[in-house]
Amino acid sequence: MSDIIIRTGNKGDIDDIIELLKYLDWHSTITQSPIKEIKSQFNLLFDDYQSLNHEIFVAVSNNKVVGYITVHWFPFLILNGREGHISELFVHNNFTGKGIGTSLLNYVKSFAIKMGCSRLTLVNRKQRASYQNGFYIKKGWKERDWMANFVLYLK
Repeated sequence: MSDIIIRTGNKGDIDDIIELLKYLDWHSTITQSPIKEIKSQFNLLFDDYQSLNHEIFVAVSNNKVVGYITVHWFPFLILNGREGHISELFVHNNFTGKGIGTSLLNYVKSFAIKMGCSRLTLVNRKQRASYQNGFYIKKGWKERDWMANFVLYLK
């Protein structure tokens, strides 16, 4: 994994991220939308990521994005600080098992510690290989059995 670099993502990474997501065929929003439309939306989203409340970090090999992670920072009164929520972590299938997901998680963890965060959270679909293989458990994450994850779809 020596040729992998983890860095802050930028608009120059958009084409690679779109290609990665289309390859993974994970979400219909990406797979069924025209590239021009996705790219336009991603440009707007990257403007949001430039704020202090959102980050995107990419794993790059040979000048190509092979994985990325997004994190959102929330102030929490009851935690007396911030919480980081990881909303996306994707690694190209040809690069899984090489420590890239772990490196991205560790990068975010170090970043969160520097920001004074109390904790990090994420949601992992139980059908995903990462859940079934215990990826996050092996990295020290705890699955909360006492809390449900609810969603209200607006679109």
